Order: sequence, then structure tokens, then C-alpha cells
Amino acid sequence: MVHPSFTDRNSPYWSEALEVFEYAREAMDEEDYPRAVKLFQKSLRLSPRYKTSFLLGECLVKEGLLNEAVLAYAAATTLNRSGIAPAHLAEVWYELGDLGRAKEMIDIALQRQSHYKRAQAFAKKVEEALAEQNDER
Repeated sequence: MVHPSFTDRNSPYWSEALEVFEYAREAMDEEDYPRAVKLFQKSLRLSPRYKTSFLLGECLVKEGLLNEAVLAYAAATTLNRSGIAPAHLAEVWYELGDLGRAKEMIDIALQRQSHYKRAQAFAKKVEEALAEQNDER
């Protein structure tokens, strides 16, 4: 089955990008994150897609490569209008200790998808952390 993000065949490399994407998904399913990262990156070079960027971000987080995950999730945030990628990006910023950027991204996630429960719950966590930070000052 062709992943929905690969239905636009305008890219001259879409079929190769799709094939590499599928290999990357297999590697991810096998929890071979280093291999999955390399394959998702190759797929992105061939044809940038939301799902590819998003899954690359997930693999980078699993590998503890949070700064690199910022770039992948930022690309996914730009390539798709849902709230999922900015919510994940907010979580990465939070883990990196940047509450301001975490707040900015979770606000974008909720603007795009106000009913997204994961974003709603995380927004509360960010607000609490910001309040605690302000109390310390």
C-alpha cells in the first residue's frame, strides 16, 4: 500500500523515495533506529514528505539525538498543517530545557488541532513548568 504522503507523483524521484521510505519503516519496526535514520534521510533527499520527516524525528528522539530531532520535526511542522508535529517538537524543546520554544510550539499545535489530547496534556505541563520557573525568579 502506498503511504498517503507519497500519492503526489510530481517529484521525479517519488517512487524511489517511497521504496526507501518503506525500508526505513521496516528498520523502525525492527527498532534499528540508526538504519532507519539513514534511510529516512535518504528518502527526504529524494522527495521531502511530512511523514518521512515526522518518523525521522521519532527515530532521532529514540536515539537521544534531540537537536537533530528539532530539525526533523520543524520540517514536518512546515510540511503538514496538523498539530501532531508541533506537539512533538514542543516535547523536544521541553527536554532540551527551552520552555519558551516548547510553549510556542504547543500553542501552534493547539491552534491547528485544539482537540488533540496529547497536546492539551502537554500544554498543562509546560504551563506548570513556566509558572515554577517564574516563581524561582
